[in-house]
Amino acid sequence: MPRSKQMGAVVKGQIIALSQQKLSVRQIAAKVGFSKSSVADFFKEICRNGFNGAKARIWTTKNDVPAEDRMIKRMCIQDRFKSSADIRKEFLDATGVEIDSSTVRRRLINAGFVGRHPAKKPFLNEKMRQKRYRWAKTHENWTVEHWKNVIFSDESKFNLFGSDGIHHVRRRSGERYKTGCILPTVRQSVGRMVWVCLSYDGTKTLTLIDGRVNGDAYISILNRHLIPVIEEQYSLRTDVIFQDGSAPCHRSHKVKEFMEKNGIVQ
Repeated sequence: MPRSKQMGAVVKGQIIALSQQKLSVRQIAAKVGFSKSSVADFFKEICRNGFNGAKARIWTTKNDVPAEDRMIKRMCIQDRFKSSADIRKEFLDATGVEIDSSTVRRRLINAGFVGRHPAKKPFLNEKMRQKRYRWAKTHENWTVEHWKNVIFSDESKFNLFGSDGIHHVRRRSGERYKTGCILPTVRQSVGRMVWVCLSYDGTKTLTLIDGRVNGDAYISILNRHLIPVIEEQYSLRTDVIFQDGSAPCHRSHKVKEFMEKNGIVQ
């Protein structure tokens, strides 16, 4: 095995001069002909022991420049969807110091910011958030006895072939179209919508829905399945509350009139 070349005093002087020009470790390593790890180790040695009274800055480890780490972290918190390249450019504009995108990613990982697939949730504007907050404050002291008066309902689609969710596969290079690495699909995914009504006592009724759910279809479901449950299970109570998924068809004028006519409180 050939011996690794030694870093002489001339090379070390060049590294220090290049570091004072605000070059990154990768750029310095390319200019002096040494690996990034060798240049980084030399910078660490300078911080520990000094080198002819000169000082250099290090860009590779988390704890070497805490102020810059905090700046990178703050840029990430301001917009969690910024790429490392975006943060790198913003950092360069703010400080005049050039660092690699890989350095940004490494520092963010060390700070606990790891790239993930974002969770998807329905969009909520300020008015909707305030409304939900008021609802939560109103009901925060409810007991189990209060929740026994509530009936919940929702619709959900069940595919008969495949899934609409995100999938991942582990494969090697060249295996993109290998039988065990592909996800079979069909031209039109076959699925059925299911409506369910449940309460503290468990599932009350579950029914298959044919076709698209609009206001008329939703009224038909409530009339055939929800009203009988209320009459049978809560016939002696007047404080039953019904909660649905707040889909557009649930809030149509026809549905609201049906609710008022049958005394259903939402």
